[in-house]
Amino acid sequence: MAVTTAQDAPGAIAAADGAELMLLDLGLPVAAASTCWPALATRPRAPTVVVVTARDDMQSTVRAIQLGAYEYMVKPVDIDRCAT
Repeated sequence: MAVTTAQDAPGAIAAADGAELMLLDLGLPVAAASTCWPALATRPRAPTVVVVTARDDMQSTVRAIQLGAYEYMVKPVDIDRCAT
């Protein structure tokens, strides 16, 4: 499996081609990470998106899930919390 990284939302959208899984930080520069979802939704096989971010608020969590995030993890990631 190959791993591709991106520094901003446009790069993340481009890197998503053929990806099965995307770890997405809501703090991406240039454009909001939420701009990734509309671009990904138009693809025949959009990757599963897991949000990994420092934003630990209910509004961000709910919005990410509404946009299609599979999971929302707050940095630093607490593995014990994720295992439940």
